[in-house]
Amino acid sequence: MLPRISVLLVAPLALFACAGRSTTPTPSPPGPSIEPSAEAIPTETLPPPATPTTRSGPAGLVFSAAGALWQIRPDGSAANLAACAQGAALSPDGTQMLYAAQDYDIWLLDLPSCARQNLTNTPDVVELNPQWWPNLPGAILLGVNPEFDTGKPALLQLGRAGYQVFDDEASPGDLPAISPDGQSVAYAAPGGTAVIFRLTGVRQALDLTPYGLDPAEFRRLDSPSWSPDGRRLAWMAGTQQGEDYATWRIQLLILDLETKTGVRLHPYVPLGRGGWPPAPVWSPDGRWLAFNPWSEDPTQSGIWVVAADGTEEHFLTVPNPQGVWLNQLTPPVWSPDGTRLAFSLAQDLPTFWWAEIGVWQPQALPLPTDALLIAWR
Repeated sequence: MLPRISVLLVAPLALFACAGRSTTPTPSPPGPSIEPSAEAIPTETLPPPATPTTRSGPAGLVFSAAGALWQIRPDGSAANLAACAQGAALSPDGTQMLYAAQDYDIWLLDLPSCARQNLTNTPDVVELNPQWWPNLPGAILLGVNPEFDTGKPALLQLGRAGYQVFDDEASPGDLPAISPDGQSVAYAAPGGTAVIFRLTGVRQALDLTPYGLDPAEFRRLDSPSWSPDGRRLAWMAGTQQGEDYATWRIQLLILDLETKTGVRLHPYVPLGRGGWPPAPVWSPDGRWLAFNPWSEDPTQSGIWVVAADGTEEHFLTVPNPQGVWLNQLTPPVWSPDGTRLAFSLAQDLPTFWWAEIGVWQPQALPLPTDALLIAWR
């Protein structure tokens, strides 16, 4: 699988001051502080762009291919947005990208100039999964020294040396999720315990009892995803009845943090494998979630779209003549109006698709095999 893109937690007040926030949270005692190597790493410039290539597909979809960044025009052709592209973490203003390089440092790519800068420069530390932090300009969440997980969550602030690890015990199998207002982070702790960390410094293990659920039944919660309004929090949840492994199931668990209600959706028998299925992706209107179950039955693997209230679910069927398990390459991407969904799957070669909500019939996207779906604008 491709490297995942993650982001996490809080920093001391001084780090947030330069992010332009008016709040003054009291953070928890800081974890280890990682300082960069004393050796200066100069800014580097990537090679010039590849020749623009014409493709077809839905207007507004942004993807990378051949080391460049593209967006599909209304006529189906591709406009070259930038002569360079690395990773999939595009900044909110579309001018920068974050990525983890082969040296396991986090790099920042300036798209107008194609100049790149090593942000961490820590030869003895592994850093992966960078992600922009919502509503904290210049703040980046990343994972540090992963051990069969996505790494300990840490916060890096552009313009400041070093970064802070906030929870040295965190062990998320999939990426932590930052709330839309940037004030809370959800992730998995050891043992599959769900945690919500708030910028006020409060670290709270999630208790399922107020939601009318039996905590003893839930063996693992991971792969969180916040609804666009921040009111609901979805998890990929593992349940088991007693010690009977035949009863092990994975399902979507949607918790309404305001009404304290929980909804279970699409339980399935999981395929035995390492890791944990990736997080679901909410539609912009909060009505739908798209996700990739790791089902024991390969004919049920791929992308499913379910209504958040449990009233509908749809399997986006694509050709699978070999009957192999279909894993997503990058998270599904929704159009801004929530009426269309683009997704990529790994078969013998990567395949790219898009579907219209209500029609549910995927159409092929003729993108290069090295393409990555980035955004929809």
